[in-house]
Amino acid sequence: MHGFAWSDSLLVASDHIDKLLDKAIATGKIKPVIVVMPDSHNLYRGSWYANSALTGNWADYITKDVVNFADTQFMHDRR
Repeated sequence: MHGFAWSDSLLVASDHIDKLLDKAIATGKIKPVIVVMPDSHNLYRGSWYANSALTGNWADYITKDVVNFADTQFMHDRR
């Protein structure tokens, strides 16, 4: 999850999280993973992943909608 005023795209373009994860997998530090990076940047530069009348229900979106979508898309092979 990206920090306030950051984005999913910047995690890759600036922080190179994709390369960090690839290296960690290649060196056996972690097992292969599926990474889901929702972009929570908004008009106010961020949400703090909380439900808010001003910015929307980000906590619900992340914990329910994104998790359910990822499970539906990627977990079918594990069942």
